[in-house]
Amino acid sequence: MSIASAIKQARKGKMTQRELAKAIGKSFSSIQKYELGLATPPIHTLNKIADVLGVSLSDLANVHISYNGTGGITGAVGFADNLKPFLASMGDHTNTPEENLCMTFRTLNEMGQKKALEQVSDLAKIPEYKKKVKSCPDQQKTPDQSESVQTDDGKQE
Repeated sequence: MSIASAIKQARKGKMTQRELAKAIGKSFSSIQKYELGLATPPIHTLNKIADVLGVSLSDLANVHISYNGTGGITGAVGFADNLKPFLASMGDHTNTPEENLCMTFRTLNEMGQKKALEQVSDLAKIPEYKKKVKSCPDQQKTPDQSESVQTDDGKQE
């Protein structure tokens, strides 16, 4: 299925072309062109359309990506025909792990997203997986080391 057909199919029964255009900040004629295949929306616009219509970006682009255990891509159905032109327009850009996580998260339904958030929250509680982040100097001060503040009544705190 083409991107044009996927947008039209996802929109039908949910909203009009005008409503979709308003929701994503585009013109009515842009939506018409996207659905007729006369123009291809930029990836960020396609992402907005997916969000508004409650579908995944991979469904609109008809691209289904599979990952291995380390986050590497092991397969991409429809990649060459549909997603490659978007990536080419972005230039030489390699996704960060956070971007890969977001792209994968968007492919999940509501129940899957809830479960993913639970899993990430659980991982964030495990010390060996936490980043070593230096605190800001202000956060390292004890209350008696912090700067004194004058209150409205002129007293020092």
